[in-house]
Amino acid sequence: MKRSLIISAIILILGAILGAILGWRELRHLSRVQDSHSKLVAEITALGVNRDDGQSQKITSPTRHRERPAMETDGKVLAQAYIAYSRNPKNSNIKYWELYARIQKLSLTEFKLFVAEFYDLAKIEEGDIDDLKDMIHAYSQKYPSEMAQMISKSPEIMNHDSHEIDKMFYSLIYYWANKKQDSLVAFQSLAAAAPSFQSKYIDVIIEGAQYHETRIETLAAMRNFATTPEQLELVNKNMSLLTFGEGRKKFGFDEVSDWIRSANLSGEELVGATKDMQNKVRVGETAQWLDWLAKTDVPDEVSKDRAFQLASAWTEQDYQAVGQWLNSAPDSPEKTAVAGAYAAKAYPYDPENARKWVQTIPQGPDRTKALEAIYQGMPKDSDTAKEFASEYGLQRWSQMWKFFCISNLDFMGAKLTRMAGWCVRWMEPLVR
Repeated sequence: MKRSLIISAIILILGAILGAILGWRELRHLSRVQDSHSKLVAEITALGVNRDDGQSQKITSPTRHRERPAMETDGKVLAQAYIAYSRNPKNSNIKYWELYARIQKLSLTEFKLFVAEFYDLAKIEEGDIDDLKDMIHAYSQKYPSEMAQMISKSPEIMNHDSHEIDKMFYSLIYYWANKKQDSLVAFQSLAAAAPSFQSKYIDVIIEGAQYHETRIETLAAMRNFATTPEQLELVNKNMSLLTFGEGRKKFGFDEVSDWIRSANLSGEELVGATKDMQNKVRVGETAQWLDWLAKTDVPDEVSKDRAFQLASAWTEQDYQAVGQWLNSAPDSPEKTAVAGAYAAKAYPYDPENARKWVQTIPQGPDRTKALEAIYQGMPKDSDTAKEFASEYGLQRWSQMWKFFCISNLDFMGAKLTRMAGWCVRWMEPLVR
């Protein structure tokens, strides 16, 4: 009994000692915070930065419910201290590395206060702005989505400097998409940004996907990003950039066709992936892409439009090669489209051969499209144009309207192709 009482007393004594030590350490920490805060405020005042907003009040209460509000003032106080130091570093008692280290320890909320106060101070010099960009870049690595939201949706924090805002946002997206090769974080950050920034910087992420594996990862991130109709439209609009690449990063037929096969693109994604492909395929690979179109799940009307555009560009570069392809290719809707494009481009210098290929196209919209393309390429009101129109029953304004409808609306697929047909039927009586 006596022994147990002694043990209990020892435990109580040790507990009291431990509590005293912890309380002493907490008081020491708070004292250091008070001293540091007071020194910063004194330094700011001495250097002439007057911010009479209550920030110079001492921290007097040791209780926890007072400590957090006091720390939230650090964002503004540190901004004032930094500007004070930058104005007169030789006469400052503040050490730069200590100041910078303390800034880096600010919470995200406190850092937003720091940025807002930084910009709010008058006569910020170019060097100060460069330092601030470095700080924002550092925080963007810790809080990418939150910083993307702050930069794009809170222009008042950045003093409404659109040029600097764009540069900082670009730096954030480029860092995650290109340097870190993390398209998931990049797209999460983009999703947190304002819509105008999403449409402006999505290509920065896509251009960072240089290899097969990273392009597959980027596609998955793009699909996760597309949670609204506007974002889905934006993704499909940029699908061809991911598929074919651009400039020096333009991919060849084997790599692109393999990637499309492994990516399991939906019909809508295929339409986006092949949009404007005549501007993206490598020179010398057009024949392979025409053969590929005939074997894929691209909707028929879209596939024919892609073939027409590919053949138009190819004929301008090498019309003899197109003629050779036509002579050897099996019959298909794509071959019909190529024949029409070839006839339209070749007619000015080889009308006889062009007419021959027009005659191979069955009567219907495809032949009409080819004849209209030839007609629209002729000099307006020339005898040649009048004779051609008379021979095939064409009228310039009505056929121009038809050509516009067919050429500009069917690229999105069958639904818009039906709209193009309605457009022609409704407008034709008005333009005769």
